[in-house]
Amino acid sequence: MKIEFLWHFNPARTYLGCLVFNIIAVFALSHFDTRPQSVASIMVIIGGILAFVFLSELPSGHWSERLFLEILHFLASAMLFVLGIALLILFAPERISLLEPIVLRTFSGIALVSHIAVRVFARVSAQWTAMRRRRLLWDITHAQLRLVLLTMLILFILLMIINLATNDLYRQLQTSDFVVNTISLLIAVGGFFGIMTGVLLFIVLIPASLLSYFTARGITRRLDNLIQVTHEVREQRYDARAQVAGEDEISQLQADFNHMMDDLVQARSELERERDAVRQLLEARQQLFANVSHELRTPVAIIRSYLETLTSSDNADKIDIIERETLRLQHLIDDVFTLARADVNQLPYQLEPTEISPILESCVQALKQQAWQSKKVDVVLAYQPQIPLVIVDAKRVEQIIMNLLRNAVRHTSPGGLIRVSVASDTKWVCVAVHDTGEGIASDDLPHIWDRFYRSAENRANDSTGSGLGLALVQEMVTAMLGDVSVQSEVGRGSCFMVKLPRIY
Repeated sequence: MKIEFLWHFNPARTYLGCLVFNIIAVFALSHFDTRPQSVASIMVIIGGILAFVFLSELPSGHWSERLFLEILHFLASAMLFVLGIALLILFAPERISLLEPIVLRTFSGIALVSHIAVRVFARVSAQWTAMRRRRLLWDITHAQLRLVLLTMLILFILLMIINLATNDLYRQLQTSDFVVNTISLLIAVGGFFGIMTGVLLFIVLIPASLLSYFTARGITRRLDNLIQVTHEVREQRYDARAQVAGEDEISQLQADFNHMMDDLVQARSELERERDAVRQLLEARQQLFANVSHELRTPVAIIRSYLETLTSSDNADKIDIIERETLRLQHLIDDVFTLARADVNQLPYQLEPTEISPILESCVQALKQQAWQSKKVDVVLAYQPQIPLVIVDAKRVEQIIMNLLRNAVRHTSPGGLIRVSVASDTKWVCVAVHDTGEGIASDDLPHIWDRFYRSAENRANDSTGSGLGLALVQEMVTAMLGDVSVQSEVGRGSCFMVKLPRIY
């Protein structure tokens, strides 16, 4: 059982309460107990001092501050004793004989020893409680000490009662008023308990604590070993195992922990083997993908070269269809080949200070006439002079702009406009490709960078796209430490923004 109210109250308020208690108790006893030699009033004063030292909270802070406050606390107890004697003289002047030096020395000594014993015990108890919260060892030791303390307390109380029963003082108390006898006996028990606290602390508690400590140490040592092994496992030392000793619950916990670690290590090994196998399969697939896409480029080029030599007017429409589909197939193969090389880290990048204006002019000029002839879409370039240099691969930037322009032309209706603009800040040069086309639905926006992704509407209305252009754009922009984003509204067009790192 934990007594929560001990050493938890404000000292000033406690002192005031104990002073009021002494005033009332001394005044009451002076009327109930009319015996000139009765010491009940003095014992009540000591009881007030004991209440003060039992209830006042322990000071905190640096040890020097705590010592200073404890000295003030001791002086307050002495003042409480002096005020009590003054009250006794005021309310019961007929008991002036009790204030002889030997009597005062005796009871002041009792108050002094009680004060020191209780405050020392309080400090040890607070430290002990803190130790119990940190270590199970001290909690088990505390559980064993409680039985020792309870036994010793009962024995001391019995000895005190037997001693009082055979003493003349007790026989005198039997013939006195009941209330006075009861109060005197309670004060005697309280004072004796305060004195015995110090005796128990130095005579009984120390050897009992050592015995309980070594008894509990045998239990907690195995738990400490398990805690240490757990820390080693957290540091990824999976070969650590607990030392199993005995056959009790702790040993069963240690054995189960070892079995769990064996299963974990085995599962981890299997996962690593599966991971390595999957990695090898992915690398083989990527390499195969790159090789096949490379090999497909040759026959497509041959087909195109032979188609250009056919001039028969009877097969002109068919030849145009074959040439258009062959060109589409070649673009698809080029995109697949570029992505495949990027997957196996074979796509070279030569990052160097580059002026972006000529690249944009070249891309717009290359696509401007084709966009107007095929779909009556106008492509314009608008940028500010003196654009800062960017750290990029010029060839990859040209691929990025051409992919964005082709994508814009494909999704812009006749009579529309595609505008390429450039802006810069302290960190980026931003190239924006804005079109007045059909726009992108909000449900499709998170997926447009996925490979081979095409919305249902695009698949139904446009068969020329492959779904790889935007994925390739994101791959190359990210590799050059840039960023790409899009803003779009259905029916009003889209704006793709490519941020490239500039030279400071």
